[in-house]
Amino acid sequence: MTIGKAYGFFDCVLSREDIERELPNIRHIAQTPSAMNLYLMDTASVQREPKIMEFVRMSQEHGMKYTIEATYENATNRRTAQELGYILNVLFYSLDGGRELLEIVFEEEGKYILNDRE
Repeated sequence: MTIGKAYGFFDCVLSREDIERELPNIRHIAQTPSAMNLYLMDTASVQREPKIMEFVRMSQEHGMKYTIEATYENATNRRTAQELGYILNVLFYSLDGGRELLEIVFEEEGKYILNDRE
């Protein structure tokens, strides 16, 4: 089984607790597949994969306080990143007044790709 993975680094006026409370509604609006799992964390606490630490540092320098790690069963990393983009768009336009400060990162062919939005 293939499991896609992507990371979204972002800033938001909402607290982490508020974002977590709203995630089920955001998932519904974004029509997020049930096979996709989301893990919200403070960007400063991200230590999962050494390969993304460059993006973690860059995100912190740009004031992005939060990170969502998305995993999606039977999907590519690119597809997972697209779905994560839908979720973050709903978050920003419905809850954060349209302010968009985000980066989405995923691995493809051994390289990490930043914000390749189709």
